[in-house]
Amino acid sequence: MDGLSKTLVAINIILVILLALFWHRCNEILLNSDKWLQCHDNNHHGNRCHGDALVPRDPAVTDTTVLQGGSSVWCKGDNNTDRNCHFHNLCFAPSSNSFLFLHGADTIITGVPDDRYSPALLDLSSVPNHNTQYFHYTDVPVDGLYHFKKVVTYRGVHFVFNRFNPSNLMHVLHDDLLPVFHTLLQLGLFNLETRKSSARLVFLEGWHEGEYFDMYEWMSRERPLLKDALVEHADDVLVCFEDVFLGLSKQTTWYQYGFDEPQGPLANSKATATEIRVFTNAFLQSLNMSIGNQQDHQLRGQSQIPKGQSKVKGQNQACLFTRESNRLILNEADVISTIAQVSGLTTVKISLDDLLSTLYPNMEGTNPNMEEANPNMEEVNPNLDKTKPNMGDPHFDTELSSNLYKNSLSMLLQNIQKCKLVVGMHGSLLALIMFLLPGSAVIELYPYAVNPDHYTPYKTLANLPGMQITYKAWRNNIPENTVTHPYASPEKGGILHLSLQEQQRIMGSNEVPQHLCCSDPEWLYRIYQDTIVDIPSFHATLLSAIEIQNNLDNIQSGSFKTKAIPGAVQNSQCKRTTINDVFGIKLSWQPPWNLQFFTNIDQKYEVWIQVIGQGDYKAWILEMTEYVFTEGLDGKSNYRVWVRCLVGDKVGPFTSVHPC
Repeated sequence: MDGLSKTLVAINIILVILLALFWHRCNEILLNSDKWLQCHDNNHHGNRCHGDALVPRDPAVTDTTVLQGGSSVWCKGDNNTDRNCHFHNLCFAPSSNSFLFLHGADTIITGVPDDRYSPALLDLSSVPNHNTQYFHYTDVPVDGLYHFKKVVTYRGVHFVFNRFNPSNLMHVLHDDLLPVFHTLLQLGLFNLETRKSSARLVFLEGWHEGEYFDMYEWMSRERPLLKDALVEHADDVLVCFEDVFLGLSKQTTWYQYGFDEPQGPLANSKATATEIRVFTNAFLQSLNMSIGNQQDHQLRGQSQIPKGQSKVKGQNQACLFTRESNRLILNEADVISTIAQVSGLTTVKISLDDLLSTLYPNMEGTNPNMEEANPNMEEVNPNLDKTKPNMGDPHFDTELSSNLYKNSLSMLLQNIQKCKLVVGMHGSLLALIMFLLPGSAVIELYPYAVNPDHYTPYKTLANLPGMQITYKAWRNNIPENTVTHPYASPEKGGILHLSLQEQQRIMGSNEVPQHLCCSDPEWLYRIYQDTIVDIPSFHATLLSAIEIQNNLDNIQSGSFKTKAIPGAVQNSQCKRTTINDVFGIKLSWQPPWNLQFFTNIDQKYEVWIQVIGQGDYKAWILEMTEYVFTEGLDGKSNYRVWVRCLVGDKVGPFTSVHPC
């Protein structure tokens, strides 16, 4: 074989090898594509897939040409407290700790006011007009991209907000979880049927994960992003979001914390049981928990059931919410005995440690925020390891952690849903009464000198329209039954840092004056007291609550009845008539078609009669659907007639005008 032939053979061999490698790589890509598609189908809303499947990693370094068109924004709302905005290509610059809006050829700006700094474009928290919660962005020409060496982009939809106080359960539920959930619903980013979110949550406030971090994750497409993940990049890196929504709904909030005036219920709260229970039901279902049969809630009041037997299916116990490190009930055994004796129910204890142990099961890796948030938390359960799994550890089994969290938290909430009666000292654990079934009762205990009328987040929650939760407050009025802690740190009620005169004034006071948030020393001194509950007065409060509870009638789930707006009346007819030489107008109609679907409603009808050609009219309110009107009418005039239905304070539409 000559040299040329050998060369051709070698070339053919090389071509065959290259073709084989190319064919193998094509098959590999197709196979991985199929795996990714299968994984994507099994994990709705773009959840990340693992294994051999191709995974569109996020974030990814992108060429700046992706952003050359610039940013865009669409906003709705009249001011920063009710405005929400949708941004495309919104960027974050760690070097300046600010968001950048890139002005380019494709930039669209809709709904952004000219004075967007008065005081802000929108609030990043549901707590309105708090100056630490304002969102601003900085305008930059798209050419400013060249200032950065690298651009990191987070693909897909994101929802950005600030957790207000992630170490306090009341704040977590009231300020964060409820508003975020209903905002996602309003924006079409959460599917109630599948209980899946199409948005990834981003926390911008700068806190670490905190004790309740896992309670947010079910509303996020992927594990939520912390601000640390954005600022960990070098100063010459720009972090961008493909699509991001900002601005929280205030529809579900019911309480203000006293920043501008003493704390109390929100004056114009729109929250009802419907919003609360749509959230709690979705949350329970995310834990694979069944929710109470709504028909069971209507059993109360239909028959007299002996005291101590639940009128709501599944409720068979009383629960004492306890604290383990401060604000203690010093005679818990006496309180439990009284509850069991008066209610006839088995009484169980539930503490904040029970909840934290569900969120932080025994796993390797410490949680640095636990002690920071609860410096005085004592270990009362030797088997409780206050730890949190290290989610960044490649050897950590995220799925196992998720299952442990879901199973343990669901057991705790199932236990709470069995409570016909809850008793607890004032504190954030009482926020869990939102998971109680209608027909339950709550007794909130207050330490000495703390007026129950001045601190009412849980009373307000229990009394929201449609909640159907009986609420009573008990207050310690016996100074000898309290144990104060003047030597504690100031944030835990200590007063040694104050002047001797001020210390004596506080210790001699029998009621904390109303005050602003958040560090009033007299309030802290009294709220961190421990209490011996006076059993005779507690017994009387307990009897009163149970009596009210047993007298509740026609309990219904939610508050849909109060929102029912009647439709137009049907088949209205108008005839001129004369009875005993008296002229009249005979008007008849049928009730609105939709009233047949509602029970126990009080409907009335409003009739307007006007002389044609005149501006004024006469009005009547009637309960019947047929009537002959004679007052002030004469046979020489022609009339226009309108009829509409009234249900409570809800007003239906007028019928079309009837000439008569």
